Amino acid sequence: MNKETLILSSIGIVLGLPVGRAISVCMCSVLKIPGLYFAVSIHPVTYLICAVTSFVFALIVNQITNRMLNGIDPVEALKSVE
Repeated sequence: MNKETLILSSIGIVLGLPVGRAISVCMCSVLKIPGLYFAVSIHPVTYLICAVTSFVFALIVNQITNRMLNGIDPVEALKSVE
């Protein structure tokens, strides 16, 4: 498996969850309507579901990419087309 992809996916999950929370709070404060209030209520299990789903998607993409890359002959790929 490609470790860099998994590391970058993990960093994206760790940074994306708080940024998403901040954006949702900002959006709700910007879209205030006098007679309507949107309470931002995100349960911790939602963060877990999002993180696991993102990581599983990264694993699936990683597996598909590895299968495609295994079919490429490195010597043939380096030859120039003349």
